[in-house]
Amino acid sequence: MRRLNCIVFTLAKYYKMKAHIVVFLALVLSVSCTPKENIVTEPSEQERIFIDSTGNLIATSLKAALQKNLSSAIKTTGIVSAIEFCKQEALVLTDEVANDFNYQIELKRTSLKCRNPQNAPDEFEELALKYYEKMILEDPDFSASYIQKIRGDQSSYFYYYQALKTGSVCLVCHGGPENIDPSIASILVDKYPDDKATGYMEGDFRGLIRVKVTPEE
Repeated sequence: MRRLNCIVFTLAKYYKMKAHIVVFLALVLSVSCTPKENIVTEPSEQERIFIDSTGNLIATSLKAALQKNLSSAIKTTGIVSAIEFCKQEALVLTDEVANDFNYQIELKRTSLKCRNPQNAPDEFEELALKYYEKMILEDPDFSASYIQKIRGDQSSYFYYYQALKTGSVCLVCHGGPENIDPSIASILVDKYPDDKATGYMEGDFRGLIRVKVTPEE
């Protein structure tokens, strides 16, 4: 930016520009040098094959780990401990699963009806969630993966998505009033005052597992 300013004021002196013209030119040069925002593009067929196999392996591993640990928590100390698991341990477990793989990856669960604000979608995840909602409205059995290639000014990365459906065990915390015990509902309100993740039925689309894969340079 210092170099640009020097160029501007050198030109101004040479052409005897007025101050307001100098400022305008400086702004134009500054804007032209601002990095472009990330955009979503189509991955190549080779990229799609690699990301699909990688993302599926990682997302499936996360589902299995979450289900195993959640079931264990419920059997050991009941639903209340399961709520604590989801609040405290699920995010940690998600990171642990990501670290088990030799890729530059980040894992996340997200939804348009979040319970934990940390799982709120970014702009690209929101697009994916709305895509799944549209596809499932047309075909309730739709469960295909979805891939975005996100291209920035300097590099690109990929978002792989896999749908999360509501299982029967989920209903005790994510179902309707007929599924959630009043004592559990009270705890949820206390821990998640802005909770939107209730009212589901078994089999409902609840959100996505997102796997971010950054190719090695």
